[in-house]
Amino acid sequence: MSRVISLSEAASIGIHGIILVARGEGLVNVQTIADATDTSRHHVAKVMQRLVKEGFLASQRGPRGGFVLKKKAK
Repeated sequence: MSRVISLSEAASIGIHGIILVARGEGLVNVQTIADATDTSRHHVAKVMQRLVKEGFLASQRGPRGGFVLKKKAK
């Protein structure tokens, strides 16, 4: 069976990352997203920072940092 839609790895990480952040309580860190998507921690960090820059997420730096949605999930 052929694919209905084809996404780049970055797009897939972005979509899954936003879903994980929306379902999480509080900050969700890069390692959690990388483990869930079975991808490189560095690639996840780059994609998530792009989502912060575009205004979808807010980030907090540091060892206890992570990402949260800018707007409430509906």
